[in-house]
Amino acid sequence: MLTRHPVPGMVWLTMQYVEGLRRLGYDSYYVEPRAGHSSTDFAESAAWVERAMRRFGFEDRWALDARYADDRCYGRTGDELAELYRTADVILNLHGCAKAIPELYETGRLVYVGTDPMVMEVALAEGDPAAAEYLVRHAATFTWGECYGTPTCRVPHTGEFAFLPTRQPVIIDHWFPHRGPASGYFTTVGNWRQGHRDYDFLGERFTWSKDHEFDKVLALPSRCGEHFELALASYEDADRIRLESNGWRVRPARELATVDTYRDYIAGSLAEFTIAKEQYARLRSGWFSDRSATYLAAGRPVVTSETGFSDHLPTGEGLFAFDDLDEAARACDAVLADPERHGAAALQIAREYFGYDVVLTSLLDRLQLD
Repeated sequence: MLTRHPVPGMVWLTMQYVEGLRRLGYDSYYVEPRAGHSSTDFAESAAWVERAMRRFGFEDRWALDARYADDRCYGRTGDELAELYRTADVILNLHGCAKAIPELYETGRLVYVGTDPMVMEVALAEGDPAAAEYLVRHAATFTWGECYGTPTCRVPHTGEFAFLPTRQPVIIDHWFPHRGPASGYFTTVGNWRQGHRDYDFLGERFTWSKDHEFDKVLALPSRCGEHFELALASYEDADRIRLESNGWRVRPARELATVDTYRDYIAGSLAEFTIAKEQYARLRSGWFSDRSATYLAAGRPVVTSETGFSDHLPTGEGLFAFDDLDEAARACDAVLADPERHGAAALQIAREYFGYDVVLTSLLDRLQLD
């Protein structure tokens, strides 16, 4: 996914898995399978991956496998990659972005880690044979939808696959102690408009784009003061003007172009205020944002849409869930009244619930691999 979405947030999401496993004592590697049209594109993509790996000390532990497109493998040879697969203790298929090819699933150690609890689950519920054929090639399946299969969760549950709950690991010392004083702004980073991946399910339309959900809290600055800034991609001037006229500051997300500027922006914020995509919130999936987890790791409180995550994470200090504008305003007022207390609580939540040692050890302990 690093080359499909070449942004700092995706690098952090990925590398906290890769580096976290190394810190647990594993010899860990990042491998990205790719298919496409131009070998020049693959060379550029490989250079991007190599830069990301070098930043985290994995410059000799990565591969971009384009053998199924142009018969080339970058970072390692095809034979070296085959040996890695053959000897691996576990192969995490993060986001389910890798094709379940024999080279992977015949090891008996391919593990699916779903980060968007909707796409695969809906496909299974609608009887898509390709989805079932894909998942059955995995030795275990995990989901970031921690409420999956519970009575309050509306994400379809067929019972065909045992999706085990997991969440985003964070490496605290990358985020805390933060650099410099807090800016005084609630911030977040993300895409504003994404006109794809809407779903018609259960006779309803479930949207993916965040602009729909932000409309519900557009008046928040008028309730709490102009303490809110959005670092956005995929927006137009009309969107910016509308947000600014309602008291929101807007800056281009492209200004946070490196993993370090992205990290420093989060660590330098007062807190995060954000919303979850409608699919996560209305279906009460229990999903929690990997970006929000890094705010917590930086000791920055988080105010975010309720997705059901409060069934599994402590809320009320450092982390707040809301369903409407009134709840959002009360949460932001609480943070503004005592940011130090809520910052300390945020950091404690990150350590106890999102620390790489907690999350990855739990994931590995639940595997029953040959």
